[in-house]
Amino acid sequence: MIKLGHRMSKVVFSYIVMAFCIAGAATAAVEEGAAAGAGGQDQALEEFLRAIDERAESLETLEAGLTYTRRENFSGRTSVSTGRVYVRKPSDMFIEFTEPYPRRIWIRTDQIVDYKVDLNSAEVVELAPDKNPEIIGLSTRFLELQENFHMTLGPEDDQRPSRRVLTLVPAEDVEADFTTAEVEIDTERLLPVSVTEKDGRLDVDKIFAFSDIRENPRLRAALFTPSLRRDTDVTVHELGDWTGP
Repeated sequence: MIKLGHRMSKVVFSYIVMAFCIAGAATAAVEEGAAAGAGGQDQALEEFLRAIDERAESLETLEAGLTYTRRENFSGRTSVSTGRVYVRKPSDMFIEFTEPYPRRIWIRTDQIVDYKVDLNSAEVVELAPDKNPEIIGLSTRFLELQENFHMTLGPEDDQRPSRRVLTLVPAEDVEADFTTAEVEIDTERLLPVSVTEKDGRLDVDKIFAFSDIRENPRLRAALFTPSLRRDTDVTVHELGDWTGP
């Protein structure tokens, strides 16, 4: 989880970078950022972000297969979880892991619910309005990303011409649980295919790979409403205590 410190009093959930492509921020917002300097980003980056932003206007929902890999480089330990992720504008996300054990995570503007089904236990984080919670790609504009992250666009690769890598590095006064995040984007569909978060301090990598991406599927509203058993053991956390999958 990215915790934005001195610069902004909001919380941004880093592993939701994959969903930024349906942000719905108007193209004018990116143009405004470019006109203001937008952190000195070069023209290629500005054009790339603008193209993604324009693409976003046609998307209201997304569904994709999700493979989440956590790799502790110092110990050699690796864990892999698989499932699906569902996204709905403007601020709803549901992640359902099925392997190696069932786990359901709801992320909304007002709360996060992390439900471990087999254990019948859930962690709940209530997000107060005055904390200005934001989810990258749902309620955060690209302009804001440029304000809080140093962003670079990798070169075109002859071996994989339909892939470009967008790298985000937190600004000096932004506290985050990673040192770099690399978003690999399919340049034909302008959709992310993977996100790799690297924490150089803990020597931990988190990799989110997406497959079978479906654009504008019809998603049941109930998907985005937390559903727990009545006897679920619920623990309520303070903002910032939940660390994600």
